[in-house]
Amino acid sequence: MYHSKKIDNHRHAVALHYMFYNFCRIHQTLRVTPVMDAGLTDHVRNLEDLVELLERKMTDPEKEELFNVFNRVGLRMGLKGLPRNYTEWIIMRDDHLHKDLVLSDLTIDLFKQYRKHLGWMRYKLLIESQKLVVPSHAKQLLKMESVSWISPILFLYKLSRKIKLDWFLKSLVLPKEYQKQIKELDIISP
Repeated sequence: MYHSKKIDNHRHAVALHYMFYNFCRIHQTLRVTPVMDAGLTDHVRNLEDLVELLERKMTDPEKEELFNVFNRVGLRMGLKGLPRNYTEWIIMRDDHLHKDLVLSDLTIDLFKQYRKHLGWMRYKLLIESQKLVVPSHAKQLLKMESVSWISPILFLYKLSRKIKLDWFLKSLVLPKEYQKQIKELDIISP
C-alpha cells in the first residue's frame, strides 16, 4: 500500500499478516491458536471478529488491550524500541507516518501488480477495503478518496454468514482454484 524507508517499519507491517495466523488460525499440531498456546488469550478469533474491527471504532479499552497483546508478543520476540504504552505508540506511529512514508516507483508497481493479478473486480475490492483502514496521510500519498462503497457489502457479507449463505459471496469473489483452501480456513464459532 505504501513504501517505508525503514526496515523496522516493514516488520510492523508483517505483524498485521500474523494477526490472522496467530489469533484466528488453529495450528494443526497445537490444536489451538498460537496466542492461546502462549497464554495470551483464551479464545479463537474468527474472520467475523476482524471484519467487525473494520465496521466500528474500537473503544479505548479495546485499543489498549490490543496494544498490550501485540506488545507482549513483540517483547517475547525480542524486538527492541517498542513503545511502553498505547499513548506512546500513537506518537511513534504518527511520527513514522509523516517522516518515513513515501510514494515511490515500488508502490506504483505494487498496485499495478495487484491489478494485473487480482483482476478488475478483486482489485476494486482491495482498494475499497484499504480505504477503511489506511491512515489519512497514506491515503493522501496514494491519492485515495476517503469514502468507500464497501461498507454495505461488509454488512451483506456479515448477514450472509448468519443465514449460512456466505459461500455464495465467496464463490463470486474468490478464485476457483483457491476456494477449497480458503474454505478449510473457515473456523466454525461455537
